[in-house]
Amino acid sequence: MSTQDQKPPQIVELAPSRVDWEFIPSSPMREAKARFLVKLRKAAVFRETWTLSDLEQFTNDGRIRKWWPIKGFKDWFLDTEEFEAAAEIAAMEALAACREVMADPASQSRIAAAKLAFEIAKKMPKHQTASKGDETNVKRLSADPKRLKEFLAPAIKRAFSPEELLELAGADTSKNHGNGQPDQDN
Repeated sequence: MSTQDQKPPQIVELAPSRVDWEFIPSSPMREAKARFLVKLRKAAVFRETWTLSDLEQFTNDGRIRKWWPIKGFKDWFLDTEEFEAAAEIAAMEALAACREVMADPASQSRIAAAKLAFEIAKKMPKHQTASKGDETNVKRLSADPKRLKEFLAPAIKRAFSPEELLELAGADTSKNHGNGQPDQDN
């Protein structure tokens, strides 16, 4: 299917008397967002805001420029919690349907629904607490400064610029002669 054959994104009016609308992305848009989110998680990039230039550079996807002016695209694309929210909504709907089946005394599927509810309850994420193994790993890393630096270095390099690292280290970056090395006070 060529790009010309693809349907444009839809804007659906939710209530004729109101100005509400919902952006519905096309399949290529959903694919681009999925690739962006996967790359974002792997790179562990933390940004409050993204410009079109930032996104183009980060994703290397020129289609974003074409989609950017479409009403609703930018907000939808930059909503990094959309998937989690949609999954929660779907889970709630599934649970409500399961409850309806279990509440119907005439339903032949009551037992199956009850079994499903028990399975769902077993798979619910528990509140995360530090395990004994996590505590042991932290103690082991803390005891070996070289291993600790090796573990933290990639994340620190992604989180801070070289100038910020120097500032955090307490280096006086105001006194240098363009060689990147601070002057030595004698």
